[in-house]
Amino acid sequence: MPIVQVLVMDPLFSDHSPLSINVEEHRDAKKRPFKFFNCLAQHPEFKNKINASWQIKGRGMQRVWQNLMKVRRELKQLNQREYMGVLEKVHKLRVELMDMQTHMRIISIPQCMIDEEKEIRTQLNKWSRIEETIYKQKSRVQWLKLGDSNTSYFYASMKNRKSQNQITMLTKDDDTIIRDSEEITREAVRFYQNLLGQANSLMPATQPEVLRDGPVLSKAQQLELI
Repeated sequence: MPIVQVLVMDPLFSDHSPLSINVEEHRDAKKRPFKFFNCLAQHPEFKNKINASWQIKGRGMQRVWQNLMKVRRELKQLNQREYMGVLEKVHKLRVELMDMQTHMRIISIPQCMIDEEKEIRTQLNKWSRIEETIYKQKSRVQWLKLGDSNTSYFYASMKNRKSQNQITMLTKDDDTIIRDSEEITREAVRFYQNLLGQANSLMPATQPEVLRDGPVLSKAQQLELI
């Protein structure tokens, strides 16, 4: 899906502001961290994967972190093996069901065909629900309930969030516009470094003598504050 940007420019001598339209067909995808989808917890292998992975011995948070890394690798492989291409699976099952039901209308129906049609419907229902839960989680739309065939809406919301989460252009302090992703990253780091300032290794400490010589609360005043 192309990314379209519109930049409103200065009118100069005209009574209209010219528009600069930039259409970007493809943007290099960045490596994203593994995201846990709720449908993984319903997989029959899920608990066994967790138990088998959580075996690293150690102490404290290092043990927890190492076990979490191993669990993440196992769940990532499970997700890639079982849930990649959910949209294609749903489309394929829907086509198979339509073909099967069309075929059943024009010939006498043997029991094996009835059983096959029932199995396809069961699989289609299963994968349609998985598709809906994934899109719902990606879109972060929490006020709609599952099971209402909201897949199209969830998918549109997910695409909208994806477009909003991208920074494809920045205007620098000198009003120059940058579009390169690496340059945008450097400019963002530079801006916040200047905003937050530099780290100070020598922090002035409070002098106890100054506190003792200044006005202090009496015992009664301290009790009134409680």
